[in-house]
Amino acid sequence: ILDILRDPAQQLEESSFLGFISVIGTWLWVSSAAISFFSAYCHKGVTGGRLKELLFLTGSLSLILAVDDFFLIHDRYINEHICYLVYAVFGGALLLRQFRSILEIDIASFLLAGSLLALSILTDIFQLQLPVRYDYVQVVEEGFKFTGGAAWLYFCCSAAAHSTPNDSA
Repeated sequence: ILDILRDPAQQLEESSFLGFISVIGTWLWVSSAAISFFSAYCHKGVTGGRLKELLFLTGSLSLILAVDDFFLIHDRYINEHICYLVYAVFGGALLLRQFRSILEIDIASFLLAGSLLALSILTDIFQLQLPVRYDYVQVVEEGFKFTGGAAWLYFCCSAAAHSTPNDSA
């Protein structure tokens, strides 16, 4: 029972910084989901249906990424290529369905987040073919993922803060 109660670093008698960046990365997804869902719930504007949908969709994608990152779904349970395909389809559908809203809110941060996360995935897929030591490739991959997650959080905060003319009452 201690396996599920105690922190891994404590159980292994390792540094408290064991997996620190990965844990913070998961919190970026959790924060994005929480902000998006809360804002979607609180958004009551008459013209805000599109924004509410955008917030719900960004929250859903963020939650899926958080669960995957926390439980290592794509590393242990479901083929990573299937997970990556689902993420790409979800992200592409989100962009197509909400293009006007994303353009109005902050297309640059949306595209930056998507590009960095795509680079993380591509680095992960091709890491064994790259002529660079594995640990260096891991730093680059995790760097892309972390900064992509931070850009995603920024976009979710921008979307949450965005208000339509009828919402400012």
